[in-house]
Amino acid sequence: MTFPVMARRRRARIVLLGGAFLVGALLLGPLVGATDVDLREVWSDPFDWSSNPAAAIFFMARLPRVLLAALVGGSLALAGTTYQSLLRNPLASPYTLGVTAGASLMTFLVIRFLPGGGLAEFTVPGAALIGALATTTLVMALATRTGGTPPTVLLLAGVTLNFTIGAAVLLVQYFADYTATARMVRWMMGDLEGATYRLLAILFVASLPAWVLLLRCGRTFNLMSLGREEAQAHGIDADRATRRGLLLASWLTGVAVAVAGPVGFVGILVPHAVRLIGGVDYRVVLPGALLGGAGFLVVCDILARVVIRPVELPIGILTACLGGPFFLFLLLRRGFARD
Repeated sequence: MTFPVMARRRRARIVLLGGAFLVGALLLGPLVGATDVDLREVWSDPFDWSSNPAAAIFFMARLPRVLLAALVGGSLALAGTTYQSLLRNPLASPYTLGVTAGASLMTFLVIRFLPGGGLAEFTVPGAALIGALATTTLVMALATRTGGTPPTVLLLAGVTLNFTIGAAVLLVQYFADYTATARMVRWMMGDLEGATYRLLAILFVASLPAWVLLLRCGRTFNLMSLGREEAQAHGIDADRATRRGLLLASWLTGVAVAVAGPVGFVGILVPHAVRLIGGVDYRVVLPGALLGGAGFLVVCDILARVVIRPVELPIGILTACLGGPFFLFLLLRRGFARD
């Protein structure tokens, strides 16, 4: 399949728009919150944090949080685009195959049973990542028992596991004490607090290979969206491409959920918004979703800090409040048939 000049121009336009949106959000994010920060005051003495509280707030509290929001939002949006392509379902998201439910179950088990309630730095993130990957592996194992990985079977297996694991999550909550239950509920709302530069470095290194591999799958996803037969006629191994794409998307979802909790709507809303602007070519949608998702979650984090300040809303609540109405707008304006 050739890459026409018009498609190149669309991709360049989407990348420029998404990049400008992300840069603007990154510049604004560290400056606003419960206490606004004057950038001139920050750079008047940026390294003496003891006598310059504005610099301390900017570099230690706000900037890591904003960068974490960008990394998590970009990963969730790119994962959601992958799910929608390979499952050929515009409603597919990181929640569809039970990935988030698996991460939640492992996290709740750690909070409930491990000493200290899972407060160690990497205990909860590690458990969430293991749960997400284990659920994806189980879904694909169930699907391949039918002789392949057709989208319908994957969806049915994912929905079934989602409900089953969801029941287990409720069971763990039911037998937890009030302190552990409150911690579980708070985690389910999504949280970007506690971001550090060390955590950002680990998250970036863990996510970058999956970003690169998925961004190179635009042609494959275009063919897969036309059907398995069409993809195979062009030399694409449909089953192998599906397994590879879902594992990469689930890895990104697991890493994002591990550090921020189950932030909803990013993986389903952003890809549709990018298609609305740039068309359905996945060579355009994939980079647009990565940049757009990053900028979108940064903007949501800004709003979470200022809507009812000085109180900060959990990021998951705000994405649901913004994502639901906007998704209905997209549905009424375009419908899913064209996607």
